[in-house]
Amino acid sequence: ASAPAAPVAGTDATYCDGAALANMTATAGAGGTLTWYDDAGLTNVIGSTATQAPNNTVGTTVYYVTETVAGCESAASTVTITINAIPSAPVAGTDATYCLGDVLANMTATAGAGGNLNWYDDMALTNNIGTGASQAPNNTVGTTIYYVTETANGCASTASTVTITINDVPAITGEVSTDLTDCVTPNGTITITSNGTSYELFDASNNSIGTNTTGVFTGLDVGDYYVVVSNGNCSTTGSTLSITDQTTISTNTLNNDVCDGDTYTFADGTTQTITSNTSYVSTLTNSVGCDSLVTENITVVQPSTTIIDTTICEGTNYTSVGDAANFVNVLNDFQHTSVLTGANGCDSTIIENITVTPSPTVDLGMDFNACEGESVTLTATTNTGIPVWSTGDTSMTITINAVTSGFYVAAVSGTCGSDVDTVFITVLPAPDVDAGPDITIPLGATTILGATSTSSPVDFVWSPSNGLSCTSCDNPEAGPIANTSYIVTVIDEYGCTNKDTVNIIIDGEIVLYIPNIFSPNGDGNNDYLEVFGPAWQDYSMKVFNRWGALIFESTEPSVVWDGTTMKGEPCPQAVFVYKFEGKSIVGQIFKRAGNVMLTR
Repeated sequence: ASAPAAPVAGTDATYCDGAALANMTATAGAGGTLTWYDDAGLTNVIGSTATQAPNNTVGTTVYYVTETVAGCESAASTVTITINAIPSAPVAGTDATYCLGDVLANMTATAGAGGNLNWYDDMALTNNIGTGASQAPNNTVGTTIYYVTETANGCASTASTVTITINDVPAITGEVSTDLTDCVTPNGTITITSNGTSYELFDASNNSIGTNTTGVFTGLDVGDYYVVVSNGNCSTTGSTLSITDQTTISTNTLNNDVCDGDTYTFADGTTQTITSNTSYVSTLTNSVGCDSLVTENITVVQPSTTIIDTTICEGTNYTSVGDAANFVNVLNDFQHTSVLTGANGCDSTIIENITVTPSPTVDLGMDFNACEGESVTLTATTNTGIPVWSTGDTSMTITINAVTSGFYVAAVSGTCGSDVDTVFITVLPAPDVDAGPDITIPLGATTILGATSTSSPVDFVWSPSNGLSCTSCDNPEAGPIANTSYIVTVIDEYGCTNKDTVNIIIDGEIVLYIPNIFSPNGDGNNDYLEVFGPAWQDYSMKVFNRWGALIFESTEPSVVWDGTTMKGEPCPQAVFVYKFEGKSIVGQIFKRAGNVMLTR
């Protein structure tokens, strides 16, 4: 008995370590017994049913399954199971605390297995906020825990965390200073209204005068002061507040800057539109009846415009030089204009042109399959620089010869960081093929070519096409007119190919034979009158009775005479006359006429 065909095995599968593994399956085409092995030599039997559980071992294992019928074992089909290891949690950077408005440093993490890093801002790991070795945190007051995982070969690690705390700054809602009203004892006051918890007073020389928790400072002398308000985490500096002495006769000189065209009120209440530098003296009576002379020197200040060009890296935060506006995770070039009011009350314009340098990116495309021995070109798509490949090449494209499956890595770097990408090439083996042994036939005859392959599924392509019944089947009929070498190419489901050759040798020439007796009695022996000879391209067979009437006619070699009339009635036992004319597929002309005896 011959061995059965290889059983139909289930599909290959890939899992992460620890995942539930589905059973492998196979179908016995001949109804025999299935046997599973885990070695190519088919020596280690691991099971004998239609389903088989694979081993839960990290790595790639090829399992073999055969069918045995009447003691004959088939060739093996295979199922490949790959179990990828789960990478360790990435090494995350340190936690950090900021005040609102600070420039936030990017969080960092290191991928130990060289996989892809993914960042999340929720413990359930459902809200992905970014990928890569660094990630900008949100600029939001409060404490946020960020989670980072590493994914390699489709398997994700547990998460490491980075905690970012952003504390709010206190808000100053009121600042009031009161001048001296006591001629002997300094009694100036400063009152700060804020949501802070502690207050510290400084003089114009930045010397600390004192601290309290109320924001009210009393007993102050003439001078300029400012208050720093803290809430225990962050602080805010207040405006400069001036305390003057209005209790004694004094001669004061004030130097003030005034915006061009503004209306200015002098100490005595006189108003004037200021268009040029001027000086004015006011005679005043203070709250205690003392006169004082105030000389006010007025300097006209013209509006100003400042242009600042700045370059930053993509994804970083930017704080405006002008109005301290915060821009978080900046991705594109932009221009920001600040219209400010200086200490003198005059407007000034600051135009900031921000140029964003993108973070380096590299993309090698999707993983793919390649046929063994195939020349494969890999292309890196990058927005900056020339990549460095794991092969040592430094070019945008590389060409490799597909020998074994594996990863290929390319990395780029620039002033704003680096990026890396990988592509996995699965190398598929060439399908096997056997065109069969060489065949010798006489000229004019045909034969069936028998190509076989244990790979499945495959397509067959024959060449040359001369003398073949088809070029895309496994068993075409061949009738060449000269010695011919036929090449069969098999193409598997992945496009991988292999070839083999069979030689058809022409020896001698086929002869024509027409029997002179036949017995159409249904006993299975000599029941038909048929022409034995070559394959035909033209064919004509006619049978007449002894009176010359046409009894049977055929133009197809497959239509033979069964001893009946053209109406289907059985002919009596007698001698009939036939006339045959034919042309073989190689051009031979045959003409025959003769008698044939029909017996019952």
